[in-house]
Amino acid sequence: MLRIAAVLIALMFSQSARAAEPLCDAAAGKVDRSLRAYAPRNDARYPAQRISIRNAVLQHPAAGLDFGARIDAAELAAFPLTQADRAAFDNALSYVYRAGGEKGLVMLDAVAGTAHCHNPFLFSRRSGAWTQVKAPDAEPFSLCASGGVALGTVADQAFYVQTNDDFLESDELTIFPFAKDALREACVIAAHYQILFETAERFCKEPVLCQDYAEKAAAWAERLRSFGSVEAPELALANPPDLKSERDELPLFGAKESALVPEPFRFDGSEAWFALKDDPRADFLRLGPAHDGPRNMANWDSFTLAALYKGGQPVASFVVEKRRGAFQDLGLYESLDPQMTPSAVVAAIYRTAAGVGGDYSHSISVIADPRSRAHYLSERLQRELKEMDARTPAGDAPDLDFDPITSSQDPDVRGLGIATEAQGAQAATVRAEFHRGGAKGRPIVLLYSLTRESGGWRVDDIAAQGKDGWRPSAILKRR
Repeated sequence: MLRIAAVLIALMFSQSARAAEPLCDAAAGKVDRSLRAYAPRNDARYPAQRISIRNAVLQHPAAGLDFGARIDAAELAAFPLTQADRAAFDNALSYVYRAGGEKGLVMLDAVAGTAHCHNPFLFSRRSGAWTQVKAPDAEPFSLCASGGVALGTVADQAFYVQTNDDFLESDELTIFPFAKDALREACVIAAHYQILFETAERFCKEPVLCQDYAEKAAAWAERLRSFGSVEAPELALANPPDLKSERDELPLFGAKESALVPEPFRFDGSEAWFALKDDPRADFLRLGPAHDGPRNMANWDSFTLAALYKGGQPVASFVVEKRRGAFQDLGLYESLDPQMTPSAVVAAIYRTAAGVGGDYSHSISVIADPRSRAHYLSERLQRELKEMDARTPAGDAPDLDFDPITSSQDPDVRGLGIATEAQGAQAATVRAEFHRGGAKGRPIVLLYSLTRESGGWRVDDIAAQGKDGWRPSAILKRR
């Protein structure tokens, strides 16, 4: 009888496993198409050449996304702001955003300070008169610098958006649909890009040093900034040598200044030193992040500095820039309500893994994707995966060299069924069954172990059933 109940629950989830929030699904599909169609332009309307959700939507409008337009004091006066709210627009730039037509949303936004902090005020005319709508709470400074706001519309349904674009790895839209005169968080849409480390500037006493070490400097910087250490046969961790000059400025060897920033690059004090083997032209490498500077000048976090020394004197220096490359895919992450059941969390994982469109053609690896890890996995499993990343040499396959969610290296899930098998106060087991491709016969069966953390259920391990069974925890510990 219990088995029949489990099957019925599984069938119920298999029917609903694709779309918990149709608005999010539709918005993600439209944004995905805009990103894939984006082509850089060089004119006043598209000042930034880098690819981003905002730039792609400005070029190919999607999901009714409105990133705001300037308004003057006369237009601002038409809205029923309190005196205290109106004061927020003093010495600030004023913007207006619209979504959903007459019955949708209008947002006023006071943008102030060198960090461009947003202060949104939302209104609806659903009842015929202007009614203020409470904006969702935001973390301190999350609407400053890389953070922002927008409005959007899908199928005449308006939604509010909190944006986060750090010009590198994070480019996200947190979606809050407007329903029953209130806003609720539904999902996060996140664009994933190729991340490149490239030597952007080089300064050398001898040009041949620049030729020989430019690519190596980029590779060393990538390892240091990605994993916190550098393992290379030509390097050995060392104590700082005696320097003829203690200056932290990057040596420019006669060049007047960097072409990237208007002030000298300096090491930030956390750099590492390495002995350089088998090259009589240099005996030490100094490698570390660039010192922070005014945020309106540059994204300082994107720069890593490398300098070569011989006999305590600099002989070459490099500025390696971490930058956003080509668009790869779009992730759709459901907001995890603390009341969600363990089986609902596993169903959300498969919706994320299926990618935009739900057919696994642009699948997201929940195990490999950093945002998915933080969103769905336990702290223990996240820690073990991070340790795996750190010990995997560049270009090598990791210990966990397949996707556990789909039990394959070529994700494909058909006839998904999900059911909770056991649940206690702090632990639960969820069963997922599916076939792959056109395969018939016995289904693939995975048992998810979930633990309750941070106010919700998180996956702590997965056990594949059958003679070829595996567990991520066992694979990570065994190797």
